[in-house]
Amino acid sequence: MNNITHCKTNKELIDDISKVVEPYCKFNMIDIYGDRGGIPFPNIENLDTLYFKFEKILSIKQQDELVKKIKELDIGSVQIIKISGFSKYIYIELHKYNLRIIKEYEKYQNFKNLNIDKINNTYQYLEEKVPEEFVGWYMYKKINE
Repeated sequence: MNNITHCKTNKELIDDISKVVEPYCKFNMIDIYGDRGGIPFPNIENLDTLYFKFEKILSIKQQDELVKKIKELDIGSVQIIKISGFSKYIYIELHKYNLRIIKEYEKYQNFKNLNIDKINNTYQYLEEKVPEEFVGWYMYKKINE
């Protein structure tokens, strides 16, 4: 993974990808997060996936070339999807999402190590009806809500 890429904001990543895909594709929040009854758009920095809508018809070869160029940016998994009733998109699942999961797991492991006796006692109290790992995760999530 490219550390420089992973230090960028989503806005910066969108700008980088746009340089590769324009004029063939375009990122637009309205495409995916359009009118939802007054619910505000999600914060662009909280997005784990990005969708770039095809604005022009391209051959399969041209589409594959775009995907290859985006993959060279090393920002995440890239594929072309078609959403029925909408359009065709380049779909990107950002590595940053995976890194957030890893960081969250590391925080949980730290919590678990510090609270192993409390987790064990609760696990025993529940008469071992749920896995001990779930007891620890549940306690961790309750504290971090």
